[in-house]
Amino acid sequence: MEAELGVPTELQILEDSQMESISEPEITLNALSRDLAHVIEQVSPSVVAVNARRHLSSSGVYWRDGIIVTAAHTIRRTDDYGSSSA
Repeated sequence: MEAELGVPTELQILEDSQMESISEPEITLNALSRDLAHVIEQVSPSVVAVNARRHLSSSGVYWRDGIIVTAAHTIRRTDDYGSSSA
């Protein structure tokens, strides 16, 4: 069985008598996995690819019109970036 988010969750198909055999770390890990899948589903439409430097692809987050938030090293100028004069 899969949860609404498409993440397999064995705990959803177990009856109460079967739950006793699952350890606390397994339950915690399963809950964390479901929560992470939910967060990813919510933010993934805002994640964008940023190709500001040659040989370095990165990602960013669409903040609002005209604003993409990304890591500083993604757009930092280096010797392999920019134009050269003849």
